[in-house]
Amino acid sequence: MRSIYLYALCALPVVLPAQEARFDLSARSQELQLARTGLRAKGELSVKLRALSNKRSIVSLRVQRDPSEKPVDIGASLPLRRLLLSALSSIQGRSLRVNFAAGPKVREGDVQTFILTATSQGAKAQLKLRVRIAEGTPFLKLGEDPLLRPEREEKLLHGGVGFFRLSLANKGVLPGGFSIVGLGSPGFNVKLSKNAAALPAEGRRPLAFEARVEAKKGVPPGARGTVLVRARSLRTGRVHSMSFKVENGGHLYVHSATRKAKPHLVRAGKLTTYVARLFPFADGGRKVTLAITQKTPRWQAALTRTQVALDARGGEQQVFVVVQAPPLARAGARGAFVLEMRTDKGEHQRVILTAKVTKLRKTYIIAMDALNEEYLDLDRRGTAQGKPGDWLMPFARALGALGATYDKAACNLPTATDMNHVNLLAGSKTGTSGVSMVSAFFAGRDDLGRPIVRGGSRDLLRFGPSGKPVQLLFDAMQQIDPDAMGAFVSGKGWVNELIEDGGRTLQISAAGDRGPDYIGLPPRYVLGDPETDADAALDPPAKFRVGNLDIGTLVGMFPTQFPSNKYVMDSAIRVLLHEDPAAMYILLATADDVQHTMGNASRLSQWDNRGTTSTYDDQNRVNPLASREEVLDEVRDLDTQLGRFLLLLLAKGDLLDSYIVLSADHGQVTHPLGGIHFEQALRAAGISTADQSFIYAGTSMMTVYDLDPKAAARAEKVLEQKALVFNRAEMLSGFDTKTGKPFALHRELFSPWWISKDKAKEGVYRWPVLFVFVEGDEQFALSGKGLPNLGLPPNLQLPRVGPFVGGHGGPASAHIPLILVGPGVTPGYRTTKAVRIHDLMPTVYQLQGIRPPANVDGKVLPLK
Repeated sequence: MRSIYLYALCALPVVLPAQEARFDLSARSQELQLARTGLRAKGELSVKLRALSNKRSIVSLRVQRDPSEKPVDIGASLPLRRLLLSALSSIQGRSLRVNFAAGPKVREGDVQTFILTATSQGAKAQLKLRVRIAEGTPFLKLGEDPLLRPEREEKLLHGGVGFFRLSLANKGVLPGGFSIVGLGSPGFNVKLSKNAAALPAEGRRPLAFEARVEAKKGVPPGARGTVLVRARSLRTGRVHSMSFKVENGGHLYVHSATRKAKPHLVRAGKLTTYVARLFPFADGGRKVTLAITQKTPRWQAALTRTQVALDARGGEQQVFVVVQAPPLARAGARGAFVLEMRTDKGEHQRVILTAKVTKLRKTYIIAMDALNEEYLDLDRRGTAQGKPGDWLMPFARALGALGATYDKAACNLPTATDMNHVNLLAGSKTGTSGVSMVSAFFAGRDDLGRPIVRGGSRDLLRFGPSGKPVQLLFDAMQQIDPDAMGAFVSGKGWVNELIEDGGRTLQISAAGDRGPDYIGLPPRYVLGDPETDADAALDPPAKFRVGNLDIGTLVGMFPTQFPSNKYVMDSAIRVLLHEDPAAMYILLATADDVQHTMGNASRLSQWDNRGTTSTYDDQNRVNPLASREEVLDEVRDLDTQLGRFLLLLLAKGDLLDSYIVLSADHGQVTHPLGGIHFEQALRAAGISTADQSFIYAGTSMMTVYDLDPKAAARAEKVLEQKALVFNRAEMLSGFDTKTGKPFALHRELFSPWWISKDKAKEGVYRWPVLFVFVEGDEQFALSGKGLPNLGLPPNLQLPRVGPFVGGHGGPASAHIPLILVGPGVTPGYRTTKAVRIHDLMPTVYQLQGIRPPANVDGKVLPLK
């Protein structure tokens, strides 16, 4: 996975369909690039041969061209053709080399596939290897490492000028020269800091350069364009191109007024806001006068200031525009306003702002990733049960007093991130929403037999036998008002990819790695020491360390992937002030990050306070790496961020006129050190664990793909010795036949559409053959492999510790908070009725008068 969220990709593919398979073949890389001549005309690939049984055997090896391809002048040879496999080979395996060489007749672009075959006593394993002749290949990308400081694909030209950081790498095996050109669509000029470069071979440092983009005179503010950058290899003629979007900001820019934006929706008598951004002039300072004129009667508009001094050194200035709809206006009534800027040197610019009265009530969902419901019941110190006036999360408790609280709310299986954020927004069970895993999804195998792992997308959200698209809150709101805007503001950018629909219903998608220009990039921080922590300077470093860094410092070094809660809430507040969407989902993620790396703090019985009043020295009885203080600090900060948002809604007059939801995607447990080792047992059952493809395992859940029925049955039998396993029939019923318990709901884990794609072409998402869960607090161990690299420098590889201090995935982490506030909901109502996360959306639909989409599985919650 892409995050310290931290589902590790541990894979277990089946190389041999036959039950008699006693060994398998795998390679870290199945492709090799060679040059036509010179030292790089020869190379090798390393292959691992691993036993699947304890029986000694002699294995014969051979390598030959794929007979389905036209032969080219590339040769292959094996230094070793026979070897002995012993019992130890089931653990460590035997390393082999396959040598390749380009012949004199080879040409640039030639490709040849070879098949390596291992045989012994009727058993056979095969592995495809591919050799490509590539000498100089350009590759362009935006900006620096996206983990550190990304460059976004869309940029606002401040004052009509913007800069993009780019890089050019050589993806070939020989050095060469490259030319670079930049082209802008009509109205935009592009100038590159470099037009040519000599680059070393692949793997060496790329060339960094800059593109300066300028809007031509006469291009109006808000005009959009495309920039194309193209690199060409002077050696081979190969070309690589990339494009990105620009928008002219001019000197007066209002995000909602200078693009194809919808009008701000506002209820009769209520307020909406716009933010006017003023950009300095390059040739000196200006004194600016602002004025706003209403074009429609009975609407009111005001500016927070009318005089602004612009100076290049002072940078951008902002002025808020506050608009109020007429108290008796009917739904559909529109208001329009002209905002004008005049400078002391005669420059003049104007924009038109629009608003529309709607009968929709705004809907705000604040999802606190991995927040156990029990945190809401703790005292301020987090070490005992709370009471009125002494709560760990006072704003959350105050919100509960304004509406309904569901004390026995649970998420869906798997108790993990992606599926449950979607389930909440869709009102669907996991099988209906179509999301089976977190961040990375198995999509069959390519022509070399390698697993295809794809990120999430809206196309994954399919339900029913015909695979109809799942409808989310943002879609449904447009039933009532087609101008309803949706916003998803997230601390986990990959979840945004499941929700994004090209701007059709979700116009605003923001995270650490994406979002509108007015949000900006996230700063570094220390996980476990938020700005709201009054004694952060006294906190000792987290116990979980990576080299010389504690895990809190390390995580905060990558804010693009793991932005702080404050940054996410800052972004949400900016979105609200700039664009005032009708529906907003805010995903605050650091409770998940901090508990994965420092453990759960809500289970009071697991902590020994050591006889002191401090939580710095508290020890966890389950895992010595757990660290209580930092977790509690992050939970307090979560509540503070919630309070900031609620106070803004109060100031706008929307707090009691909107629907507000507080919930979580799942809870969290502290894992004991070590974990459940499953790979050895699977290999003993004749199931290969060679490449990294068909089982994704991490923390308390596992998904198994790509097994024929006989192999799946063997895997189920082995895994059931230590875990809770659902085969396809049990996914449908929700009933686990081994334990005799209905751990899941009917069809909770069953997706008819994606199950029908078992034999689909490569690149199509697949549904698991098995779902596997730890029933208690343990986790699946990764055979000492440690956590994924995450792109860290070589000296900062993550340690082999199990790998998580805390985690989720199974039934033990299903309990979540659920609070609903708004008109029609009885203030202070509380119930212990068991409800599910997918019951929330049909309730909102009923309150809003929206017809539930066909994918809704949930039932309306009790409201009084």
